[in-house]
Order: sequence, then structure tokens, then C-alpha cells
Amino acid sequence: MDRQYYDKTLMCIRNEFLLPLKDLLFPTGSMRRRIGGLALRGLKGFLKFPIKSVNILREHLLGQDTKKQTGLPSVRLGNTILRILVLNPYFPTLGGGEKSMGYICQFMEDFFDSRAQIDILVHNYDNIRVTADKYPSIRDLEERFAISLNRTNLVKFDQVKLDIEGIASNYDLFVNHMFQSKHRGTAKKNIYICMFPPKKEPYVDLDFVASYDFFLTNSAFTEKWLSRYWGENEQYRVVYPPVLREKELDTRYSEGSKKDIILAVGRFQMGFHCKKQDVMVNLYNRYLSEFGDYELHLVGGVIERKSDLRYVKKIKEKITRTNRIFLHINSSPNELDELYRRAKIFWHMTGYGKNEQKYPEKMEHFGITTVEAMSYGAVPVVINKGAQPEIVQSGFSGYTWDSGRECVEYTRNLIRDEDLRRVMSKNAVNRCKLFTIEKFYERSRTVFDEL
Repeated sequence: MDRQYYDKTLMCIRNEFLLPLKDLLFPTGSMRRRIGGLALRGLKGFLKFPIKSVNILREHLLGQDTKKQTGLPSVRLGNTILRILVLNPYFPTLGGGEKSMGYICQFMEDFFDSRAQIDILVHNYDNIRVTADKYPSIRDLEERFAISLNRTNLVKFDQVKLDIEGIASNYDLFVNHMFQSKHRGTAKKNIYICMFPPKKEPYVDLDFVASYDFFLTNSAFTEKWLSRYWGENEQYRVVYPPVLREKELDTRYSEGSKKDIILAVGRFQMGFHCKKQDVMVNLYNRYLSEFGDYELHLVGGVIERKSDLRYVKKIKEKITRTNRIFLHINSSPNELDELYRRAKIFWHMTGYGKNEQKYPEKMEHFGITTVEAMSYGAVPVVINKGAQPEIVQSGFSGYTWDSGRECVEYTRNLIRDEDLRRVMSKNAVNRCKLFTIEKFYERSRTVFDEL
């Protein structure tokens, strides 16, 4: 028995039987709450181990990768028809993450030419059923984000819990686009799109990172926390999300279209990733005289979730103090583009009032709307947390702030000094060259070339 076979067998015993059994017999802390799941995993591991060990032995003796003995193509990616699975149960929100996912699918269709067949796997979550009449389609995704998908399908599962790893094992490439997912990669090749990493649980998640070929993070901020939680690894690559095409930078900004508008764009939602529109309204009302004739426009989608609807109702009650605050809920792309074009200043406050070191998951992990606004020449005045400082060069292409009062002061400076604002508008547009679709394709291609 050579060393490689010996190591694989020990790893199989440890991961599939001994570690789950240890946590079952000696649970501590949060592990007690997972006792049922661990017991089931331990039982499954016990039953699977003989089969796994036989497969490892077979691979060792025959020089074959038994993972490829599934009836699917066993050649290297890029040489034959490929079945690709993309996991994203949050599809119905059609937010920034879904825009990124859509362009990943479009990139893969282009990269693999006519050889790729892509399935986007969705299932019920948070009381949203895939069978609902209003559940979005691939066509909705295309129209919302101006993309074209010809070989991408939506695969719906009318249930909450699925054997994702079992399903993925039938594919050539698995792209895990589920926020903070801990599903292991079980396809021939596996890529994890990391919008923000889940925390590692000792003795449970040992083979999670090793099951993926690459982790593509949406910012250096996200990569920093991925390294903190899971350790540094050469598999990690920063690939900024695609925001716009390079040629659009020549036509989006027009100073003649600008109006006295402060704009904020983000989903209206409660929970850990709240965009803090209520804080914006409070700040605007409190310092109303500082903003002159400027209006505050809040734009964002909302889904039929009770907590989110209550949040919108709360905001509507707050804006009655002035006639200069406007809500644009579930706006059309054309309406949003026009607001971007007219706005002089852009606000972003995700993470406000939260300790970044203690709650990094509650920060903005990239900030597509910030880049969108900058591409139209809206000067960003954004919170100095998360990945916002990666996008905005404070004092040059916008401002980052550490307190509500600073936000007001920077905004007032731009309102009172039109020359400064115009210079920063041009700098903001130029900064967006780092976040184009072409740059996204370029960075993605370097990763896919290595698969």
C-alpha cells in the first residue's frame, strides 16, 4: 500500500465516520443543536465508508478516477459537452448577486461556446415558492440586467431542503452561487462564488475548502474574511462583479442632465444586510437645512415578505415631515437609469451602527449600486466600511465617512461647491473602469483557463 492510498483512506475514515461520531458522542455548544443532523451524517458515513474505501482502492489499482465513472464525459473541461449546475435559491430577489450570476452564466456560455448546458437550481426559501405565479423566469433575468442567455435553464425544486451535493455530483461543473453556503463541491470541477464566507465549525467543515477548485471573492474585503475564517489559500481569487460595459462610460455621464438629487439604491429589506434607508431618512430630516433644495430619492425592490413590507411602511411614515423625500419601489430599469443620470450625489449606508470587526457579514461586501451611480457621475458619499473603500478613493472620486455627521458635512461640501462636485464626478466615472464587464471576463477567463 503506497502513501497516497494510505492518506486517502485515513481521510475518508476521519471525515465520514470518526469526526461525526465524535461530535455525536461529545457535543458542546452549538453542536448540541445539530445533534440530529450529525447523528444522521454519522450513520450515513458509516454506511458509505465501505463503498468509498472500495472506490479508492479501485482507483489506486486501476489508475482511474472513480468519480468520473458516472456515464458523464470524463475529459478535461472545455473539450466536450458540459453539464453545468449553478446554485442560487435567492434568484427571485433579482438583486446585485443575481446580476453577477447572470453575467457568470453568460460568460460560461461564451467561454465554452456551444458546448455548455447550464442549469440554475432554485428551491423554496423564506416562504417563497418556486411555483408562485410571480416567480421570475430566465427572461426576467435577461430583461432586468440586459444579458442574453441561450443555453441556460431554470431548474425548480418545490421544496426547502435538497441533497445539493448529490445533485451536483451528476454535473461536470458546479458553480455554488448561494450566499454563505456550506455545500461541498461534488462535481468534476467546482467553483465557489464567495459574496461573503460562512464561518468554519471545528471538526465539521474540514473538507469544505478542499472540495473546490477555486473560490472567487467579490472584493478584497471578502477575501480577507475568507482567509480569517478558513486560512489562506492559493485557491482564492478576487474577481470584482461585472457592472457595466466599457463603452457605456462614454455616454452615461452628462452634466447637463444633473439635478439637485441625492440618490440611494438598494433592496428594501430587514435582516442582517439591511441597506439602512430608515437611517437615511432620519439623517435627512434631522439636517434638512444643510441640504438646500436637494431632494432625497430612495430606490429599491421589495418582495412579499412581511418583515420587509413592515420596513417600507415604517419608512413611509417617516417621510411625511417633508415633501422632498421620494420612494421608488420596484422601479423599472428605465426609471432607475434616469434617476442615476439626474442624481448629483449618491449615498450608501449598509453597516451603519454595526461593528465591522464583530459583524463583517453585515457590511457591504462589494457595492454594485455604488459603481453604477459613479458611472453616471453621481459622486459617492458612502460609509467607510466593507468594500466601499475599495471602490471610492476618498477625497478624489468621492468620500467615505465614519459617522452620520461626517456624511452630512461631505454632502454639504459638494452641494456648496459645484466645481468640486464636477471634478469628483469625472473622477468617479474614470474609477469605474476597474469594474467593467470586460474586466470581469478577463479575470474570470484566467480562472477558467486553469480548470
